[in-house]
Amino acid sequence: MRKTLLKNVYTQINTDPASYLIQNLSKYKLGVIVSDTQPGSGESEDFILEGGCGIGNNHTEGIIWGKPLSSAPQVIVGLVEG
Repeated sequence: MRKTLLKNVYTQINTDPASYLIQNLSKYKLGVIVSDTQPGSGESEDFILEGGCGIGNNHTEGIIWGKPLSSAPQVIVGLVEG
């Protein structure tokens, strides 16, 4: 599945905290926070995914929230769960 993440707000990417793989399909950086609740726009990222890079439950378990960094209007991510 693909999800489009818009800038200036963190969007929840996965729903299964224990079995997921997320890949940044864009050329822009993606800020990532691991949290049970939606982070505020001013919070610091736990990870930054460059274009083409990914994160999965073997890196960290939890609900992943992401938002585009810099001036990118949106970032598209690929998601596999289960």
